[in-house]
Amino acid sequence: MPNGNNMELLEFCPAKLNLCLEVLRKRPDGYHDIRSLMIPLDFGDNVLVRIIEGNDAIECVCDNPEVPVGEANLAWRAARAFLQKAGAKVGVKIEITKRIPVAGGLAGGSSDAAGVLRALNKLLSYPLDDLQLADTALEIGSDVPFLLAGRPAWVEGRGERLRPAVVPTHWVYLILHPGFGVSSGWAYRNLNLTIKNLENNIDYPLTEGVRMMNHLEVPVFRQYPQLEELKKKLVNSRAKAALMSGSGPVVFGVFEDMETAKGVGREFAEKGKVKVYTAKIITNSLG
Repeated sequence: MPNGNNMELLEFCPAKLNLCLEVLRKRPDGYHDIRSLMIPLDFGDNVLVRIIEGNDAIECVCDNPEVPVGEANLAWRAARAFLQKAGAKVGVKIEITKRIPVAGGLAGGSSDAAGVLRALNKLLSYPLDDLQLADTALEIGSDVPFLLAGRPAWVEGRGERLRPAVVPTHWVYLILHPGFGVSSGWAYRNLNLTIKNLENNIDYPLTEGVRMMNHLEVPVFRQYPQLEELKKKLVNSRAKAALMSGSGPVVFGVFEDMETAKGVGREFAEKGKVKVYTAKIITNSLG
């Protein structure tokens, strides 16, 4: 929306969940090939992106002091990459209102970066086409291409190959955050890809015959056994299934209705050891 010499746009940046995450192999470039069923949630951050004319500086601020500012922030890096690719000589101010837990396996930083890309492309009259925008997203992070559009998808390769996925829209997700972070780099480095049976004990049929699994649970649960206990407690608390999202430490349960999910969430919240969130899938595209 125009505002004097400035233009600004507010973007909703959803958290994502991995309903399935298979780590297939390590690539020569140091990344890993994955196959993952990802969904965007109606729970997330808000990012306000403002264009500043007569200035070429990028400023990023956040209401959560845990979030880095400057080049260490993916949203800041997204703005720089976009401006370079678009050849735009303008300043950008990014204001992040943070709700997604930091380093929780919910891709909050990646979602903020995707929101900045969407906002800048709209504000500057779409200088990048869809392919250029997706390429820019992948330069910033493996989850960013998925979060550009924010539709349920099978994500393959390093994150660049997306196929539409169908997931029940009535499911409710109870999300538990234990109050600490897990480095995704550490989780991947400590995954032993020679282990043949990396699947979890809980199988639940999803779309296209994929079972609910996360290979990264193996190293993360070994290091943080309390997360495996949370997963077991969710299943024992009437969840249809439970899983760790991404590299953790967030663990979530799948429920048939919001009332049950919130009731179970209150039980966990009363014990005071985890932060509790409830969410549903986003059904409309963000792009």
